[in-house]
Amino acid sequence: LTDLTDRLAKCHDPRKKTERRVPAKYVQFPMYSTSKVHGNYVDCVRFMGDFVLSKSVEDEIKLWSGRYPEKTKLTRMPNHTFRSLGVYKCSGCDVWWIRFGMDYHMRHLAVGNRAGMVFIWDITRPNTNGSAAPLVKLSTNEVSIVRQVAFDYDANHIVAVCDNSTVYVWRRGTAKRGNGVLMKSSSVKGSSVKG
Repeated sequence: LTDLTDRLAKCHDPRKKTERRVPAKYVQFPMYSTSKVHGNYVDCVRFMGDFVLSKSVEDEIKLWSGRYPEKTKLTRMPNHTFRSLGVYKCSGCDVWWIRFGMDYHMRHLAVGNRAGMVFIWDITRPNTNGSAAPLVKLSTNEVSIVRQVAFDYDANHIVAVCDNSTVYVWRRGTAKRGNGVLMKSSSVKGSSVKG
């Protein structure tokens, strides 16, 4: 990273009117690689501190940690080991291109599915038996794939987008239902705009 920072600093000098290109550096092999976490397509991945959250089309999101080498001169593609830290089961997520979301403080994890449901977990709670049950399940009341979800900064709102061009927004309520917080919903049907 220091090398990249130095290269970027050299390419742009605010006193000069012309910019130079960043010199390219060729790296043949990654510092870490594994094909052991999932057995099928992985369509969403994110760092959570030093850990990794990844979702495949196997109806689950996995929290795991890799064993990254400090400095290694690689001569071939590595396939390193990993340590599983948790599994978040999400039925109906067996189709390609469904993105999970996390709140800014990395306490809540959410993902939609092909049946119009949104699952929310509190990832600060430990997994029991290696798998965590969702804290809250939300429904769009439509059978349309929820492709992506996102939280606002303080996790008081969650937004979900569906294949049928509908955007759903839920606001955190004050009433408790079971072990979760009741979310109030509203939706906006998308439309094409000709310009």
